Amino acid sequence: MTASSTNSKAWQQDPLYYEGLNASQLGHWNEAEQAYTRLLEQYSGDAEAATAIGQLLEQVRLRLSLDQAQGAKVQRARRRLPLRRISLWAALAACLVVLGYLIWANASASSQPAPVATPDANATVTAERGNLLQQAQAQLAAGQYTQAIATLQDLLARFPYDEEIKALLKKANERWQLAVTYQQATSLIAKQDWAGAIPLLEDIERRQPGYRDVDSLLAQARQSVTAESSWQQAEAAFSAGDWATAAQRFEAIAQAYPDYRKADLAERLYHCYFSLGVTSIEGAKGDPAAVRAGMDWFAKALVQRPGDSKAAAERRLAQLFLAANDAANAKHLDEEIGYLQALYDARFNYMDGTAAQMLYDAYMARAAAFEAAGKPMEAINDYAAAERLT
Repeated sequence: MTASSTNSKAWQQDPLYYEGLNASQLGHWNEAEQAYTRLLEQYSGDAEAATAIGQLLEQVRLRLSLDQAQGAKVQRARRRLPLRRISLWAALAACLVVLGYLIWANASASSQPAPVATPDANATVTAERGNLLQQAQAQLAAGQYTQAIATLQDLLARFPYDEEIKALLKKANERWQLAVTYQQATSLIAKQDWAGAIPLLEDIERRQPGYRDVDSLLAQARQSVTAESSWQQAEAAFSAGDWATAAQRFEAIAQAYPDYRKADLAERLYHCYFSLGVTSIEGAKGDPAAVRAGMDWFAKALVQRPGDSKAAAERRLAQLFLAANDAANAKHLDEEIGYLQALYDARFNYMDGTAAQMLYDAYMARAAAFEAAGKPMEAINDYAAAERLT
């Protein structure tokens, strides 16, 4: 739905429109005219709305003028005539009757006049009724419910006992109410107010099963309400810093509701995974298994936020530590020192100083080896390097 069509239909939600429509249905044409006039003033800047409101106003004014004319006739009919005037009119009527009889008798005696064709008033009224009824049905089929209601109200005023018109007017009102309720529900859905939309959608489903896409919208709304409840539980754990619980709950939401708040979900999972990785590394105390677990968390964080520099940097530092640990186990002091020195240069207090202590021990061990091998200069360099770490 475009912005212009949404604005053009805003007048149909205005209380003045409902006031005018209700007054029209009750035959209170003065009240209807006042309501539609004020409504037209409010939407005078909207050409499409102004045209539709103007048509309603014209129909109301037509009905008002007809009622006023009929009232004037009745008032004149009720005016008392003086007795003298009544006597004169009675005498004149008697003369006209006699004169008419004489003319008729004379004409009959001379010749039989040819019949004169007169319009069939009943046929004309029936045709006009049929045309207006067809117009209302076309408006109803096109979804122009307010126009159809106005047309049918005019018809019913002229044919108050016509059951077909009554039935069609009832149908038009029901369709209009469904359309208004549907628009209200979709507006709430656009704001992600799923809980507010559900009662409206259920009302439509109860009144007319299968109406438009209400079935799918209702399923989506109910699913979203359930997902929102799960989200609140996950969010509570996230706010408390319980990263493992929060990650499990957000993962469950992602699996059960793949399309629910995808961007927000990815961000929450990234922060959970990254925080779990940092926690694992900080508590490792040199344990390779804990460092590998941290690397895995950083890898999962990168899945949620590909190319993230922070997670990539943490994963790289963990790789350096594991490489240094493998070299230490293999007694390759040169490789161990190379990895640990790179790690120290990147973050001197990595793993709460554990990596720095390992580097110090490696320098001291290699210095002792150089000293034992009769290489005092190399030993002095390593002792000096170890000293700079303290």
